[in-house]
Amino acid sequence: MANFSQEPDTAVAVLGKALEWLRQGHQVALATVVRTWGSSPRRAGSMAAINETGAFCGSVSGGCVETSVLEEALEAMEHGHSLTLSFDVSDESAWSVGLACGGTIAIRVVPMTGPGAVHSELYDAVVASIGQRRSCFLVTDLASNRVDFYRTSARLRACFPGLPSGQLEAGVFNAREQQWFLNVFEPPTRLIVLGGVHIAQMLVPMAQLAGFDITVVERRKAFAAEARFPGVPVLIENAGVALGKLAPDARTAVVALTHNPELDDPGLIAALDSPAFYVGALGSRRTQEQRRLRLLECGVGLGQVERLHAPIGLPIGAATPGEIAVSILSEIVSVFRGKG
Repeated sequence: MANFSQEPDTAVAVLGKALEWLRQGHQVALATVVRTWGSSPRRAGSMAAINETGAFCGSVSGGCVETSVLEEALEAMEHGHSLTLSFDVSDESAWSVGLACGGTIAIRVVPMTGPGAVHSELYDAVVASIGQRRSCFLVTDLASNRVDFYRTSARLRACFPGLPSGQLEAGVFNAREQQWFLNVFEPPTRLIVLGGVHIAQMLVPMAQLAGFDITVVERRKAFAAEARFPGVPVLIENAGVALGKLAPDARTAVVALTHNPELDDPGLIAALDSPAFYVGALGSRRTQEQRRLRLLECGVGLGQVERLHAPIGLPIGAATPGEIAVSILSEIVSVFRGKG
């Protein structure tokens, strides 16, 4: 079996690979985690795509659970039926199947080709929506296997008024006297790095492994050299201008790393005036106090200035560029997950 797990394993990336296989003439099935209890390394909504050769992309668990899902997916493609698999694992055997401790996971396996297949245009719509950095939703009737696409949460809530009022998350819910599965697709988190310095060279590959889309902004050509950030977009221009073009949204983090007010401040002013969920800047407490006064003098509101994470990063005693990068990425993830 070919394992494409080195590729991004977000649900959208998995759908992209599944659609690519379809265009190449393969039979394809999708496996989706619909519910978890106890410990599970993959959240509800996690996906894997499998084709008839046994090649797969993504992950729904690990160990023998993954193997069993692949086998069931091959059978589902052959017979054209959907099914829900449930795995109940005791604490004693949890490690062998990829669970940290005992738990139960339910996984829905659906063929994308053949009799009973779900129409691929729904998944095309998901990929297109995420490409435009717009969230979208799929709702599956678990009894009939009907899947519907929703472009907005407002439309979804209008059709299912019993959904929780807070942030929507993937999972099974009850409505109209039956069960449904909601899968939530969000644009990837973005990280805009102001300054192509050494710490940035450590931070960028770490953030890529964590699933961030990265853009480096650096107006100094020597620091913006392609060899310093291979395969990563680098904008060679003023940080304020670049932020205007990049338009940070609520799934964007911005970090200023040059330690040079002339280079950092224009970008910080633009970032603090945006919906970016995290804005951080390198520097000591004294540097931050000076930066704070400058930003206020430039007309940045007090509330906006107080959004700035500076000194940047979690206080883990980081000393080397690599350790500082770890502390920065850890703080970004903590804030994004509502823990910071």
